[in-house]
Amino acid sequence: MKFEFHPSYKPALIFGVCIQVSWLALLYFFTYHIFPFALIPAVAYWLITPVIIFRHPQPTRLDLQLVRSGYFFYCVLAILVALAYLALHR
Repeated sequence: MKFEFHPSYKPALIFGVCIQVSWLALLYFFTYHIFPFALIPAVAYWLITPVIIFRHPQPTRLDLQLVRSGYFFYCVLAILVALAYLALHR
């Protein structure tokens, strides 16, 4: 069984991967101590993006936006969770 996703996902995926790789490289080379925390949103992106693609073969604007720049939404979410964790354990 061969699954082909909608062609509009391809530019969104390429854009999302390029942003993620460049951001992770920047963090790795300049602030190595933050790099492990940037991997958490990266893993979330790579777990949730296939769900979006397989769940919605015909993408909506929201699906394309999440695939294109979803990594930054997960970064913001990770920062908020880290701040909440820090506030609870003071």
